[in-house]
Amino acid sequence: MLAATDVPFDASQMRKKNYQDALSKFESDDKEARKNYNEEKDEGFTSDKFETWVTQNRPSWGVSKKTLQGRSDELTQTAMAAFGLAYQEKLEKDKSDFSKAAFQAGHYPEFI
Repeated sequence: MLAATDVPFDASQMRKKNYQDALSKFESDDKEARKNYNEEKDEGFTSDKFETWVTQNRPSWGVSKKTLQGRSDELTQTAMAAFGLAYQEKLEKDKSDFSKAAFQAGHYPEFI
């Protein structure tokens, strides 16, 4: 495991910025896609589930989602290089806690 001071600061900052940019792009694409999907569903133009509709009608949504996943992986790898197993354990615990809270609140994530 590397000490946090051994991880190049510029590289981690660039990965963080790349992640934030990809997140903003995906949030925008997702918001627009869901708006269009709901309009088409409300008007009776589609009865498809969102995950089917979006892959057929909004390929840019899939591209921005894959880009976001890639940037997230890069940022995670940087943190793991810096903080090792402790970061991985925290990440898994946070994911588990988030999923439990979501399910308890009645929210079920769309896995696409």
